[in-house]
Amino acid sequence: MTDPSTAPAPDRDVRITHVADAPRDIVFHVWTDPEEVARWWGPHGFDVPRESVNIELRPGGRYDMVMKLVDPEIASGMGAEVGVEFSDSAEVVEVKEGELLVIRSEPQPQIGLPEPITTRVEFADSADGRTEITIISGPHTGQMAPNAKAGFAQQLEKLDSLLASR
Repeated sequence: MTDPSTAPAPDRDVRITHVADAPRDIVFHVWTDPEEVARWWGPHGFDVPRESVNIELRPGGRYDMVMKLVDPEIASGMGAEVGVEFSDSAEVVEVKEGELLVIRSEPQPQIGLPEPITTRVEFADSADGRTEITIISGPHTGQMAPNAKAGFAQQLEKLDSLLASR
């Protein structure tokens, strides 16, 4: 019998489409500039220290950061302590300025990611100078797919807040 916590999700990929209220060049910039990424990356309750962000925007480069748990309520719900850090480390697989970012993370079985995860982020012009972002990430296990989808949704909320503050 397959362990449901490690079984692949039925489609193995998480797919999210989101429209950001900013031009594509700005949205791409906030995904690829270390200073900007530190301002919005991670789900609610996590901060990313600027000094932990390393982005080498070229195939074979790095897309690395550390997410630090800062919210006591979220920490309690996770059974973790405030201040615990999660490394988010990936290789840049493909990049097309203003259009595409593809990164691949190494397996992290200790947090439920037994396989490398590839995340493809596509940026396209939308109506009224906005940007359509399509994120495809996987393969995920059945247990991790909903967490990944929720995490991306929360990150996109933080991204929207950053863009609105400009």
